[in-house]
Amino acid sequence: MSIEELAAAERAQRATVVERGGIYWRQVRPLFFRPLLIVKSYSAGLVVPPGAKLWNAFQHGVPSSEPANSFLNLLLFDQVNSYSLASLDSSKRRQVRVAAKEFTIRPVTDANEFKENAYPVYLEFYKRTKYSYMSQRRRANSFSRWTDWLFSLPKVVVLGGYRRGELAGVSTSMWVEDTLLLPTAFCADQGRKLHVNSLMLHTVREAAAQCPGIRQVYAGPYKHNGGRGIDAFYLERGCRMARTPACLHINPVLKLLLAFLLPRQYGKLLGKMDDGVGVDNCFDGPTVTEGSPGGRTEGEVIASHDGKVLSHHA
Repeated sequence: MSIEELAAAERAQRATVVERGGIYWRQVRPLFFRPLLIVKSYSAGLVVPPGAKLWNAFQHGVPSSEPANSFLNLLLFDQVNSYSLASLDSSKRRQVRVAAKEFTIRPVTDANEFKENAYPVYLEFYKRTKYSYMSQRRRANSFSRWTDWLFSLPKVVVLGGYRRGELAGVSTSMWVEDTLLLPTAFCADQGRKLHVNSLMLHTVREAAAQCPGIRQVYAGPYKHNGGRGIDAFYLERGCRMARTPACLHINPVLKLLLAFLLPRQYGKLLGKMDDGVGVDNCFDGPTVTEGSPGGRTEGEVIASHDGKVLSHHA
């Protein structure tokens, strides 16, 4: 999928995406933009602001050789082509093998089948996690519209984990430039207990290992929840938390207000970690934070495209 196709897909979901100087920006909060493909870095001197600089705040990664005033904390799998089941520790290998005896992983290509079978799975997921982003999908008509959009994108891979013919888990992925994105994953209660989430992730990573053009797999932003939940799920399976140097540009008055009124959220956008590690030489400040999923059980997320992970989603 090209970046232009990704931008068109986002716009079809009514997201605000603008192109300036060859960079596609997604509005992730009112007046706040990040690059649509957040894993990419851009030289600050070559960046054209996505809107009126006085009012619009924006943040982007920069090369490590350039000055930075913040960090983007991203969950990345690298060394993609060397992945195999043997690279996991014994407990995670056991989970995959247990799940492989119970589930069949296959592409889902029919939108009507997905609507009928995935909607109850999503409702179980929501009841268990109370995941707030796009929670309107609890309504059948909203889930149906999202499904129609998802299946209108020919280059998105939708995988289903089936147990005795019944759908128990869903995973989506898309390959943009040199990065495989993992936008959405959710599973039913029984599927989670039998590790269908581990098997689906293994299936995706095993397939990515056969694609020389994929350099990294982006699992979403670090959630600032102390390494629990979805962060732990990925980190325990070989993911790393990449602290990417970044530049934040914001109106100085808004910067002061955020630092005073919302210090915790301000610290997150600077890239400060839960243990206090952060940026000591900040000369600029961020704007409001993006939604950070909380309270998720292991291996559950609706991220990247869905959780605003692509511009994503801090």
